[in-house]
Amino acid sequence: MVQYIFTPWRDRRELLAVRGQFYPEHQTQTQSQSTTAYFPFSHTAKSEKENIHAERQQQRQRHDAKQRAVARVSMWMQRGACPHMVESTALLMAAILSDEGQQQQPGPGGRRMGMGEGYGYGDGASTASRGYAVRAAYSAAFSRFVTGLLDSHQDKQRKMSMYDVAKSVGLPATFVELRHQATHEQLPSLTRLRAAARKALEWIWEYYWLGLEGHCPPEDEDAVDNSSGLGVAVEVD
Repeated sequence: MVQYIFTPWRDRRELLAVRGQFYPEHQTQTQSQSTTAYFPFSHTAKSEKENIHAERQQQRQRHDAKQRAVARVSMWMQRGACPHMVESTALLMAAILSDEGQQQQPGPGGRRMGMGEGYGYGDGASTASRGYAVRAAYSAAFSRFVTGLLDSHQDKQRKMSMYDVAKSVGLPATFVELRHQATHEQLPSLTRLRAAARKALEWIWEYYWLGLEGHCPPEDEDAVDNSSGLGVAVEVD
């Protein structure tokens, strides 16, 4: 019997392009070669200063690509039928990008904060406000990821605890504990939330994204970014 499944993305290439933008470090060997061609620099042929500049440029391009991926998933969510794992990837990545953006704001004397420095600049009220807002963004994204995943695997005939459901899908118990703290107790520390968000993205990669066959070269990602096609109905047996 033929079924039609609506997808918010236009075609598989668009989905794979978004995967590549979210996870540039997890590309296949073919993609790695394409990325090298896309961001050409050689540690042996150029000076150290030129290499540092090229690496920073590559980091900025990857950061911008992740922002575009978040925006595209937001559009998919408005269309409907977007998988929970795709939405969770975007929400967690959005929290990370917001955190990094806050830390790149100039501090005293125009100096920018590093990743490990937190928000230790400005007056006390503004510093506390920035830190709390970022913790709230991380907590909301993480809680939605865990709750949505476990609810979708809940046994409708026999109510199971979140820990039992998590065990059945291979989700670490620490994720359930952090979700409980973020929802019912004081917000977890920024250090803990940062680490948990990145671990969650790695878990989602293994659970969902890794199973998607094929790849999308960086040059195709640009073509996808410049398109705005509607989702389609996919025919499956």
